[in-house]
Amino acid sequence: MTAVVLLEEVRSFGVEIHAEGQDLVIRPGGRLPAELKECLKAAKPEILAILRARGGRIANFPRCPTCKSYALYRRNNTGLYECQTCGLTGIEEQVARNYDDDCGGRVQ
Repeated sequence: MTAVVLLEEVRSFGVEIHAEGQDLVIRPGGRLPAELKECLKAAKPEILAILRARGGRIANFPRCPTCKSYALYRRNNTGLYECQTCGLTGIEEQVARNYDDDCGGRVQ
């Protein structure tokens, strides 16, 4: 699996990955299967190069926790999100980006 394909696979789990020094930081780290973390470790130099070329991170996009739509809005890009598809309001950033209390994972 190439590093680009591997990054797409990581994104499909709804996590953010970024470079911190020589480490890969995955948030939330508990979402990735152990075998995928091993693949990241094996391809770490290539992935670090890709991340640095893309500004240091690849983030997941916020989406509605109810209908899974990406059509979220927040006034002046601050505060809580509102789903333009189902009308859900008061969506916090952590919920919209599908983060849980897992502080993340680090691939050294």
